[in-house]
Parts: sequence; structure tokens; C-alpha cells
Amino acid sequence: MAECTQQGPDSSKEGLRYEPVEGKTLTAREALPQAEPAVERVRRELEKHRRIGAAWREMAVQYMAIIDAFDGLIYICSQDYEVEFMNQKCIDRTGHYPLGQKCFKALHDLEEICPWCVNDRVFRGEKVTWEMQSPKDRRWYSIVNTPIRYSDGTLHKMALIRDITARKEIEERLRRTTRALTIMGAGGRVLLRAREERELVQEICRIIVAAGGYRLAWVGRAERDAQKSVRPLGSAGFEAGYLERVRISWGDSDTGRGPTGTAIRTGRPCICRNLLTDPQFAPWREEARRRGYASSIALPLQEDDRTWGALNIYAAEPEAFDAAEVALLTQLAEDLAYGIANLRLRKEREGA
Repeated sequence: MAECTQQGPDSSKEGLRYEPVEGKTLTAREALPQAEPAVERVRRELEKHRRIGAAWREMAVQYMAIIDAFDGLIYICSQDYEVEFMNQKCIDRTGHYPLGQKCFKALHDLEEICPWCVNDRVFRGEKVTWEMQSPKDRRWYSIVNTPIRYSDGTLHKMALIRDITARKEIEERLRRTTRALTIMGAGGRVLLRAREERELVQEICRIIVAAGGYRLAWVGRAERDAQKSVRPLGSAGFEAGYLERVRISWGDSDTGRGPTGTAIRTGRPCICRNLLTDPQFAPWREEARRRGYASSIALPLQEDDRTWGALNIYAAEPEAFDAAEVALLTQLAEDLAYGIANLRLRKEREGA
């Protein structure tokens, strides 16, 4: 192999001399043909690396395009619960890029591991798919937790999260409509068979609880006494002395401005969507809370345009009565009032 040496102060090409191993001195012009193959190999190697680098950059762009096309949230965390990656949608939701922050803090604003955490299962190699309602924004999410192994052998968790709130709301509306229709069908059969008012009232209340899954159902009659009190005629469900302990009126007073009194006084359905926060329900809140009541509806019972009572239904969850369900339950109350009126008329005729 030739060695390059400087011959005096002249730095021109002719002034450069190359000393081959054999000891023969060559000029740069004479050595160039021998160096060209090596130069070409270096050029080809650099071009190869350039193409590989370009391919990796293009692949990274494609991967990010795939990630950005996903219509949900993606994050990766370590076995120590530390966030290692988030897609842009997940960053937008958290408001920042919480790299290195604990996932339970970044996603749910909690100070300790989520009670529903499945990381232990994921880090045992299990893929876990489930649905949950976030305590942070009360929206529903479908979550796929998948273990991924890095090239260094370490195991990490990747979570794919999609907002399914719209689907859940449709399912819930369908569930409520279905249960109301179920109650209507069963109630219609009872109306055809009933021979006594008390039997009809009791059986309708039982069906509302059994077929509808409500917490409590009861029928109250508006008394014409000084207190304008409401007297229970029948009930079903988890009552546990509730109707004995509370005072309910249909007058325009503190005990008459709840759902039952308002429905009787106005002749229109009255809904309390959250018993624990509605100020009109304050006189009965503590007793209702103890029994797990969270929302209620009172439906007027009428005869000849006169409201004589109310059908009252309590649910274990707030916001339990949507428009479609209210319409069906209102129809049930009208059918019940009609059935009771017919039984009373029959009894009058039989006693005449």
C-alpha cells in the first residue's frame, strides 16, 4: 500500500509522492487509478447507508401516520407505571406530554394506582380488553391493553383507548325503552285480569320493580285533609319503612314541592333527576340516600280530568328517565288510572 509524503514546500499534485510497499515512489496522478476501486467501494457503502437511513425515516413517518389515523388514544408505559409514549390525541386529552409521569396521574388525575388497573395481568403476558367509565370526565371507553417487548427484552404495556360514549348512550336508551315496554306488556295483562283495586295497584308496582329493575314503586292517593297528605295505596321494591318515615303532601309547601306533590298539584309528570342534589327533594334526601334511591319520577293518576293520586318510581342511578321511557311510563300510569276507575265503577254498580 502506498504512503503519501510531502516533498519540500511544494504542495501541488506533482509535489506529492506516494511510497508503495515495494518502495517505488508514485505521483498522485500515477496512484489515482489504484485508489479508484477503494474510493468506489466507500462511495457505494455511503450510498447504502444513505438509502437505509432514508428508508428508516420513511418507515417512521408511515408508523406515525398509522398512529395518527387511529381514532382514539394510545399510550405506552413501563412496569413502573411511567408514561413512555403518547399519541397526539392522548396528549391533547391530558393537556401536555407527561413523559415519565405515572400513568394513573396523567390519565385520571389520581395519586395512586387505579383500583381497576390490569397491569399485573398485562405484564404476565395477557392481552386484556374491557370497558370503563372514566372518573375524570364520566365518558365511556373501550380499552385494549397489550404487552409489548422491546429489543432489550424489557416488557411494556401499550393501551389502545376508544371513546364509546355515544354507543353506550344508545345502548342505555334502548335498554330503558325495552324495560318500559316490558312493563307495559306485563301491566296490560294485569289490567285485564284484576278484580280488586288493591290487587291491581300492588301487582303493577311489583311488575315495575321486577321487570323494570327499579328500586321502588308505589301509588299514593291525594287526601282531602287539612295537611293535603298523600296516603300510600300499595308499593313494591326496597321500601324499608320509607313511606312510614317521610311526610309527603300535595300542597304548595316544603313537603309538597317534591315529585309526588308537584305531579298531583299540576297534573303533569315530575322528574327528580338526582335526589342527592335537587333542592326540592331536601325534606326526604337522607331517607332516600339510606335506601339507595338516586332519581325518581311521579306520574299523575287522573279521572275525569281530576288528579287523584300519583304513581311513583325510584331508580338506583341518577338521570334514570329519558324522554322515550317517560312517554311509555306516562302511558302506563294512564292505563293504571283507567283500570282503577273501571274497578271503582264496577264496585259501585255491584253495590247498587
